[in-house]
Amino acid sequence: MKQEPDAMPIDVSNKSDDYYRLFAFGDRHAPFQDRGHEDVLLDMLRDIQPDIVLEGGDMISADCLSKYPKEYTQLAGLQDELDQDFRWRTRINTIVPRAKKILLRDNHFYRRLTDRRRDNHWLHGLKSCDPYEMLRVHELGWEYVRSYKWRDVLLFVHGDDAYYNSSANPVNRVRNISKATGMSIIRFHSHTTGLEVFRTGSGAERFAIQLGCFQDLAKADYISHPELANWTSSAGLFYLHKEDPVFLFVPIVFVGRRAVLNGKVYESMPQ
Repeated sequence: MKQEPDAMPIDVSNKSDDYYRLFAFGDRHAPFQDRGHEDVLLDMLRDIQPDIVLEGGDMISADCLSKYPKEYTQLAGLQDELDQDFRWRTRINTIVPRAKKILLRDNHFYRRLTDRRRDNHWLHGLKSCDPYEMLRVHELGWEYVRSYKWRDVLLFVHGDDAYYNSSANPVNRVRNISKATGMSIIRFHSHTTGLEVFRTGSGAERFAIQLGCFQDLAKADYISHPELANWTSSAGLFYLHKEDPVFLFVPIVFVGRRAVLNGKVYESMPQ
């Protein structure tokens, strides 16, 4: 009888200390966010205590800055939205005080405000209308950047500007960015959840990931693009190796009002 070779030993020791943990989410669109899902995000942050927190943009709706037709209730309210965002970011600071915090520039606030500043020259140089001042990111200790790159292998982008393209056909968009940059891409903006893994010629894996939104679907009547049918709420936990350019990805997908992470079920209550 042919003897089977001995199985390769499996290392079952806990290697999590070899990795930094990055927790990513985005597209809250305050004041139209799902506050129950927000509570779940905060509970996860409290349990995980990540090294890096990354919010992927569109943290406020900023309807009054847009150029599309508006209802009366959309003509004002920007300061209230900014105040809500400040309180949200303060809560995160309290829960994970030692974590590095990153906020990505987006289309709902940053690009709309930039368009207004370009169309109205008197806004340039006005400190009170500077996006960094309005969000008070320096006061809170957050970095406010166009994208976040880790070791030339992982790139986080909001996804709606001249370089990273629009929301049309989001699956192709994130795939194309990955191919163009040669990096794994995490993209927000499209309000969809998706994951594709490519094997490169060298045998390495490259990811094209989309993370969903945390806006309440019932409060999103202005959106009419086809991706509405795929509207999802999701976040991601990334393990970034401290020595090697290697990362691991744990998707966090909300099913109804529940999500699971590290064997624990989190549930948001109806508001």
